[in-house]
This record gives sequence, C-alpha cells and structure tokens, in this order.
Amino acid sequence: MTDKKSARTVLLAAGLAQGSLLLTLHAWQASLQPSQTSHIWLIPAYVLALLGPCALYALRGEFSTRNSLLGALILAGTLATAGSWIGWTNSMDAPLSSRHTLPGAGVFIWISLVVWFVGLPFVQAGLRHRNADFPYADLFDDAWRNLLLLLNCLFFTAIFWLLLVLWAGLFSMLGIKLFATLFKSIEFIYIATPMTMGFAASLEERGTAALGSARKHLLSFQKRLLPLASLILVLFVVSLAITGIQSLWSTRYATPLILVLQMAVVTLTNAAWQDGGQAPPSTRAIAWLIRVSLFLLPVLSMLAAWSLWLRVDQYGWTEDRFWATFFTASMGLYALAYAYSATRSGWLPILGQFNTKLALALIAALLLTCSPLLDPKSIVASNQVQRLLTGQIEAERFDYNLLRFNLGRAGLAALQQLTELREHPSADVVNQQAKAALAKTTRYESAKRPDTVSKEEIAKKLHPYPLDATINPSFLEHLEQTYKYSGHDRYDLGRDTTHPLLVVDLNNDDTPEYVLFTNTRRPPVFSLDANGWQEAGTLELRGKTLKTEELLQLLQGNSYKTRSPEWNELQLGTQTGHIIPRIIQ
Repeated sequence: MTDKKSARTVLLAAGLAQGSLLLTLHAWQASLQPSQTSHIWLIPAYVLALLGPCALYALRGEFSTRNSLLGALILAGTLATAGSWIGWTNSMDAPLSSRHTLPGAGVFIWISLVVWFVGLPFVQAGLRHRNADFPYADLFDDAWRNLLLLLNCLFFTAIFWLLLVLWAGLFSMLGIKLFATLFKSIEFIYIATPMTMGFAASLEERGTAALGSARKHLLSFQKRLLPLASLILVLFVVSLAITGIQSLWSTRYATPLILVLQMAVVTLTNAAWQDGGQAPPSTRAIAWLIRVSLFLLPVLSMLAAWSLWLRVDQYGWTEDRFWATFFTASMGLYALAYAYSATRSGWLPILGQFNTKLALALIAALLLTCSPLLDPKSIVASNQVQRLLTGQIEAERFDYNLLRFNLGRAGLAALQQLTELREHPSADVVNQQAKAALAKTTRYESAKRPDTVSKEEIAKKLHPYPLDATINPSFLEHLEQTYKYSGHDRYDLGRDTTHPLLVVDLNNDDTPEYVLFTNTRRPPVFSLDANGWQEAGTLELRGKTLKTEELLQLLQGNSYKTRSPEWNELQLGTQTGHIIPRIIQ
C-alpha cells in the first residue's frame, strides 16, 4: 500500500510539473516573434513536457521512481534531441506565415508518437532485464498495456472534464459564475488536465486480468478478418497477372491502396499471431490462404515502389514523395520478413524475431530523418535544384516558393546559390526569380503589378499546345488591351510565370478557340468572331482537380480530344435548357 501511495504521489507530482511546464511554454510561444529562432528550443521543450511524463505514467507502475525517471529521460531526451534538429532546420530569419506556427512540427508529431509508442516497450524490457535482451512476449505485452493504459487515462480525463462542465453549468443557472470562470481559465486547464492523467495512471494495477481480457477481446475480433484480407490480396495479385498493370498507373491512387492492403494484412497477421503462443488457424485451407497472401506481400511492395519511382523520376522529390517512399520501404521490409516466415514450417515461428528487429530499424530510420543524414528537406531541395540546372524543368516554371517557404534552411541555402548562378542558359531568369523569392515575407506576396505588359512579353508567357501550334497575333493584342484597361490582372499576365494555352476547335467552325490555363479548374475560353476576340466562357473540368504537373503531362502527350455532347439542348419557347447528368462518365 505504501509503494502504491508513493507511486501515486510521484505521478501526481509529474502531472503538476507537466502542467506547469506546458503553461510556461504556452506563454513563451505567445511572446515569440515569427522570425525568432527560439523555435529551435520550443519543439524539444514541448517533446520533453508532453512525452516525458507520459512515459513516466507507464513506467512507474512497475519500476522504482529512479528507474522510471531514467527510462522516461532516455526516451524523451532522444526525441528532444531530434526535435532540436527539426527546430533548427525549420527556423528562418524571414517571418512565418502565422505568428504562432511551429514550422516542421506536424511531421515531427507523428514521428514522436511512433518512436514513443514503439520505443517504450524496449525501454521497459531494458529496465526489467538490465541488458539488451528484448523478449518478444514482453514487448508485445508492454505495447498493449501501454496503449490500453493511455486510452484509459484519456477516457478518465474526458469524464473528469464532462463533470466539471456539468458543475459549472449547474451553478451558472443559479447565477454563480465563479466555477465557470475558474474552469475556463488557461491556468486551470493546463494544471488540472495532466494531474488528472497522472491520477488515472496511478489507479492502474499491472498484471490485472482486466487488461489481459480487454486485449484478448480486441484481438479476437481482429484476427477473424485475416482470412478475408488474405483472400483480397491473393485475388488482387491473380487478377493483376491477368489484366496487366497498366490499369494501375491510370488511377492516381494505386500506391496508397496497395500500402493500405499490405498494412491490413500485416496488422491482422499480428493480431492472430500475438506473442506466438496462440493456436494456428483452425483449418488447413485458411492456414494455406494466409501463407500464400504473406508470400505475395513483396509483389505488392514492388508495385508500390515502381509506381512511386515513376512519379519521382518524372517530377522529382517532394516531401510527400519522400514520406511515401519511406513508408513503402518500411512495408517492403515487413513484406520480405513475413514472406520468409510463411515459408517456414509451423505457425510463423520466427515472426517475433523479425518484428523485434524491424521495430528497432523503424525507430532508427525515423530518428535519422531528424538528422542531417536523412533530412527530407535537404534531399528535396538538392533534387529540385538539380532538375532545374539540368533542364528537366524550365526556369520560368520552377517553384521558387517551394524553396523559400517549405524547405527551411536547406531551401534558403539553395535559393541563395541560385542568385549567384552564372554559367547556365537561363541564369538571368533564375537569378531574378530567386532574388524575388528571397525578398518575399509571405508565400502569397506578389510583386507590384506593372502598368502595361506588351504583346511580346505576353507571348513569352504562353506555351501553346499542341507544340506546333501558333498564336494569332490579334489574340496577343486582345490580352494586351485587356490587361491595360481592366484594372486588374485577370489572366495572371503580370507575373513572371508561363501558362499552357490549348489551341483547339471547340464549336466546329474551323476556327480554333484558345483555352488559357491560368488555373486547372475553370480556365477561360476565348473565341474569335466578327467583333474580334471575346471570352466565350469557362471550361469547367469535372471530377478531381488536376495538378499542374498532371495537366502538363496530358497536354504534352496530346491526351485530349473534342467530344460531342451526349444530350442535345432543349429549346422551350425563349428558354434553353441542357441536361445535367447525374452520373459523370
């Protein structure tokens, strides 16, 4: 009883310390100016304040206060060190788009949560065995215990706050506003919430039958879905062998769906296998179906990797593609390990060994992305600049704002180098655009609109398709006059950017119309009549909005054609109606 009271005292003290630190950080962040580099310390400070006490909540139920503090410090300290790099590489001298933004924090939150959840069982096993021996049964048990404990604490805290809201509401009806004012104060929220979490954690008793029963109940539901997921995977691969893979590339979501299917099979396999002590599937047919699906997992990994590589090879690296590649590579390692396990006799006898090694590899890889060795922003900046210098993308089409506002210090350094570029066919354009980007303080800031834009300048900003098409000089004069007298840059001609111009006959009058793609959703359409050039309307593209790179790919590949409407218009007196189809084909 004394030890339990001691643990509760420690956890309540940890909650109080956590709340006080979070309150201090809140005030500190509010006082920061966007251009200050104090964000370098703010991110790791938040990591220590949030994840350190949460680790202590999970550790103190089994270990002494000293060992619990040591384990929490190891885990939170590692993440805080990684957070320091994230803070440094994302801190810039230029103002941020939002006063209270923590640049780079979004991705790092996910990294921290994964490393915390996957790494905590290893810390627990290390403290328990005093060596680097990590029995998989212990890791499995600790991971589920930590998850259920966290969910229980969150549920307890939510009920606590519901009762406080009820308390405040009841007394407010009596004209007593004291409690409502107290409970809404930022100080009370920051102090009371962590202390409630700590108190809830102190109520947990390690080894109770309730936790084991809850885990068994949850997994028993999940594992019954494994045969279905395995059947889907096998049928998909067989169908793919028959229909070919070209249909995959015509969708824009092949890789995400493939990865989700892989993750579902891996997750459900773990639910069925658990710590290795569970009985194998009930029938031989189901067991073989599961083995075949696991053996085919690497096929899906190769398809996902191929799909990603096609995008990277064509458009270069972005942060999204980096993380998609990271996730694909991670799932690929799991696929190889599980496929090998499926070839062994027995019920996946070495799955636990693979899971342990893959978990450690995942932690190491995620931490490397928070270091100079595998920094996504540096990789993206270097790759995009290389594509510019080698002519894979035109200087006028290059996204200088990406370097300025998305890639932190690596992007700024790359922009600075571009301002000094000399030996390049488009050096003047690159220098000018890079300097303009560096001078910006917000992403959407634009240069002052020039009073006039000549038709010669407009011609340079239009890229006609098909590539052998010519632009009618009278159309350039029309745009020149429209820009001069409209009072605003309606067609985005005042900026140093180029726009695709599709030359195509849309009304079968043997005179081509011009579709000016200033956007990819509703670009204006121009036609020539007896009164000259007119904006005839807008081209409404239904379905998912095309990205600029996707539009260019379609235009360059001549992947367009005119099509007569399926339904004719109806003239009803002086009114004209047209059919709006319910199903867009």
